[in-house]
This record gives sequence, structure tokens and C-alpha cells, in this order.
Amino acid sequence: MSKINQNRWDCTNCGVNQGPNDIWHEGDICGTCSDELDELEQDEEDKKEMNGMLITIYDRIGIDEPSNHEQILQYVFVDVKETADPVDWHDGDVAIAFRRWIEAQAKQDE
Repeated sequence: MSKINQNRWDCTNCGVNQGPNDIWHEGDICGTCSDELDELEQDEEDKKEMNGMLITIYDRIGIDEPSNHEQILQYVFVDVKETADPVDWHDGDVAIAFRRWIEAQAKQDE
């Protein structure tokens, strides 16, 4: 084995060949893939939390969970991620996103 190839490794997630000074993470994945996985996990946690907040909003306004709840949740999730503080978003941001969804539906009906 030549010295150039020593201490090189391939990321098990993306397959990119890494150098000896590149940081590897659990599962022999590179830093980029590790960050992406962390972001996906955080998005799932955030979506779960937003789901609960939407249910609370439905309860407050006295409606059952709509049949298109998943569509509403996805809209709210994207809206909050695009417009609110990415780390410190809160139930007020979810309420604003829900209001925007209602307004968007009203515009479609016009």
C-alpha cells in the first residue's frame, strides 16, 4: 500500500473517500453525513412537537383534528422552518403558520 492511500477511509453513508485528517463519526460516516443525519433527527423532533401544538390549537378553537391534518402539519413545518428562528421557534410561530395556511386556503377558494 502506498503512503498516499494509508489512513484514508470511505464514508459508509455517502461513499466519499476521506483523508486521514477528516473527522469520522460513529458508523464510520463523515462530518457532512453526520450533520445531515442530526438535522433529519432534529426535524423529526420538531415536527412531532409542532404536531402537538397544532392539536392544542384545534382544541382551543373547538374543532376535531381535520382529515387533512398531515397536509396542514407539513405546511406549518415548512413555514416555521423558513420564517421563524431555526432554534428558538415556539407555539406562537406555529399559530402564525397555521393562520397562513388558512389564508392560503381562502385565496385558493377565491
